[in-house]
Amino acid sequence: MCRGCRVRVDCATFALGYSTRDLTGVWGGLPGSVRRDARRYGWTAEEAIELADLRDRLDRLAG
Repeated sequence: MCRGCRVRVDCATFALGYSTRDLTGVWGGLPGSVRRDARRYGWTAEEAIELADLRDRLDRLAG
């Protein structure tokens, strides 16, 4: 759903500013685990989106 959204980066950037305790669910295509990692390692929203998309593709391949 988020992959084709024109405000995906803005949404992800917003979500990275909040703790996963304060903001639940998927924002900008980023699940809480990716948002936590992005904040911990200082990734940009674009980098976090790239990782989330890669994890999605790997999960689909693993079936």
